[in-house]
Amino acid sequence: MQTFTYNQSPAQTPESNDTLIAKKVIRVLDCSTNVYDEDACSLWHYTKCDADKDYCNPYVQGDIIYIQKYLTDIERMNIETIAEVFNSATDTVITTIGLTTEKGTDSNGVGYVNFILDTTDITARCFYIRIKIFACRLGKTDTDDYNTCVADLVGDGMTQAEAKLICLANFCEPTTIYSEPYCLAPCQNTIVLEGYYPGHDCYGNYYGTFTGNVTNSYKNKIRVFANVESQNFTIEETTTNGTKRTGTQMSENFLFRTTFGIPYYVANKIASIFAAKYVYADSLLYTNTNSVEKNNDESSMWFVSTTMVRVCGDVDFSCNT
Repeated sequence: MQTFTYNQSPAQTPESNDTLIAKKVIRVLDCSTNVYDEDACSLWHYTKCDADKDYCNPYVQGDIIYIQKYLTDIERMNIETIAEVFNSATDTVITTIGLTTEKGTDSNGVGYVNFILDTTDITARCFYIRIKIFACRLGKTDTDDYNTCVADLVGDGMTQAEAKLICLANFCEPTTIYSEPYCLAPCQNTIVLEGYYPGHDCYGNYYGTFTGNVTNSYKNKIRVFANVESQNFTIEETTTNGTKRTGTQMSENFLFRTTFGIPYYVANKIASIFAAKYVYADSLLYTNTNSVEKNNDESSMWFVSTTMVRVCGDVDFSCNT
C-alpha cells in the first residue's frame, strides 16, 4: 500500500519589492537612534522604536470581549469586583451594562474571575475596561456602615456600581486593572481568531466548567487586522499494488497574515490561540497552525505570516468496485 501527495496551486500574482505580502523579512524604518527604556506603565511593556505604531485592538459592534484573572486565596475569599467601560477620548464612564462577571474555581481549587463585555450597545470609537478588585474582609460594624453608605448614594441618584466603588474605597485599597484599548474597526479586513482548550492553557487560563457545575464562559478570542487566502489544495491518495486507489484525503492550505504590524502582546495572544486543541478563524476550524514568526528585524512590530490548513476528510473507496 502506498500513499502519494499531489499539490494543486492557484494562479499566483507576482509581488513587487514594495509589498509586505509573502516576504520573510519586512523592512521598516531604522529606529536604533530613537528608543526608550522599558516602562511598566507603557502600553508596550518593552522597548518601543520610532518605527513602531501605537496599536488599538479592533472591534466590531456585537463582539464579545473576554478577560480572565487568576485570584489569590485572599481575593477568592474576600472579593468585590467592579468593572466599568471608559471612553478613551473623554476618559469618562460609558456604561456597565453588557458587562458581566463570573467567579469560580477549577478542580484544583484555583480561583478565577471572568469579565465578559458585549459590545452591542457601545458606540464609542475607542474604549477600555477598568476593573477594580477589593480584597478585604469587613466586620459587622464596617458592613453596616458600608451598606448605609451605598444606600445613601443610591438614594442620591448614583448607580449601585458607582456607590459601591466609592463606599468600598473607604475600607480598603483596591487592585486596579486596565484592559488594552479597543477601537471600532474601519473597513480593512479583520479576522476573529479563537483557540479552544479542554482544560488549562500554558498561561494558566482555565476553560473547563467551574467546580459545582458553575458556568465558565471564558474564551481565548481576539480580532486582528488580517486575512486568510487559499494557497493550494493537497490530495493524498492511498493505493494498493501501486495502481488501485483505495482512498483519498483532500485539504486546502491557506496563508494567514496580519495586514498591519502588531505589538508583542497581540502576537503572544495569537500564538496561544494557535497552540490550542481547536483553532478557529471566523468560526471555521483550521489545523496545522504551528508557527508564529516576527518577520521583522528592525522594530518591535510583528508581521505574522503562517500556514493554516482545512481538512476535507477521508474518502474510502475500498468497499467500492
